[in-house]
Amino acid sequence: GDLAENEALRTYSGGMRYEKEFSLSKPLGDVTLELGDLVSSAEVMLNGDSIGTRISPPYTFSLTGHLREGKNRLEVVVYNTLGNHYLTTPSSYIADTRSGLIGPVRIIQKKTDE
Repeated sequence: GDLAENEALRTYSGGMRYEKEFSLSKPLGDVTLELGDLVSSAEVMLNGDSIGTRISPPYTFSLTGHLREGKNRLEVVVYNTLGNHYLTTPSSYIADTRSGLIGPVRIIQKKTDE
């Protein structure tokens, strides 16, 4: 969700790590991770390997060839801007304070004719 809507985090500027472990009974074919809406940059790691970094939309990443049978660990690190921090001090730089992984997050498998 939007960190700016969380009273404890609304003035936080920096990074936030999101993690998810999941298991697959068999490897998947052509797979894409869509992070949806987020502010402001994202780096994705899968099973300890960097999948890529995006600093603007679309926040999509190919997971093809990186998923494995059994346990998988997906990590997304999102960095926001200084806009939230500037709420704590008089500044002319206060603007949009939306931040975080807002989503929706989806893993999409391309359908095959098999």
